[in-house]
Amino acid sequence: MALSLAIFTDNRPQFLGVPIVIPDVTVREEHTNESQITDNPIEGGGLVVDHVQDRPTVLTIEVAHSNAPANFLADRLPTRHLTIWTQLEALKATQLPFTVVTSLKRYNNMLIQRMTLPRDRERTTVSFITLVLRQVEFAFVDQAGNLAPQAERGLGFVELGSQGTAGI
Repeated sequence: MALSLAIFTDNRPQFLGVPIVIPDVTVREEHTNESQITDNPIEGGGLVVDHVQDRPTVLTIEVAHSNAPANFLADRLPTRHLTIWTQLEALKATQLPFTVVTSLKRYNNMLIQRMTLPRDRERTTVSFITLVLRQVEFAFVDQAGNLAPQAERGLGFVELGSQGTAGI
């Protein structure tokens, strides 16, 4: 199965001038989903699970872009292999989340954590770029309604009585 990759920005004004990025070929994809698990003993039977915290999804992608594109109708410029690097730099500079579509899955709210472009005498007309993308989660103010005071949530207050040590 061939690997494919497309990076899409949305239509917000901040993205005007930042093109959609589609490399000639995706060499490798690595999809990483991790969880952080506590080292401390856990109590069973509870409704709240706090001994496991999911970490953000990380996507590592190696792409290649050359002066001789796979698509016959594409531009054949002598510096074409560098255009994808410039596009990715512009996308990273916006510091805004974007969507990545791979051969396995669609990822929303991704940001570029790291990009590398090794250059040597053997790679003068092809750019092999490694991208490390990380998914970000958003918490919206309207979702924080459950943080309202107890009285507003109808829970009221519970009288616990005297908490002194006088009868011991």
